[in-house]
Amino acid sequence: MVVLACAAITGGTRSAMALGKKLVLFSEVTAVVVNGGRPVAGAEVVQTVSWSTKPPRTSPKVVSDAAGRVHLPAVVETSLLAGFLPHEPVIEQSLVIRHDGREFEGWALIKHDYLENGETGGRALRLVCDLAAVPRYEGDWYGICRLEP
Repeated sequence: MVVLACAAITGGTRSAMALGKKLVLFSEVTAVVVNGGRPVAGAEVVQTVSWSTKPPRTSPKVVSDAAGRVHLPAVVETSLLAGFLPHEPVIEQSLVIRHDGREFEGWALIKHDYLENGETGGRALRLVCDLAAVPRYEGDWYGICRLEP
């Protein structure tokens, strides 16, 4: 009933999902993988996001280029109800980096909003992930990745 009423108000030609609000579960990531400051080519970066009662969603692995660069597009959902009903989002995010048979925890965060770049208070997720670093907390996240200065 609600969907039909919304469709009638907006002209009736959109689908119910098009009427929903854009929910950014994991903002766009650009990163450079380094080891002691030197770019690492061929590192695999896997992004996982878990939200609500849905099973965790893992992106296809991305491999760093010769300059150590990787790009992961934003993970976005659309929801008719979640955008309007009061609730606190709980979105688990992680970036795992694999290189030379080792696995590194690049990024782990529980995000509590649907905002683009909400993870960092509005700063773009431009990261430097140093395989030689010891994982630690910085801000609300944990791992070897740091925001570019």
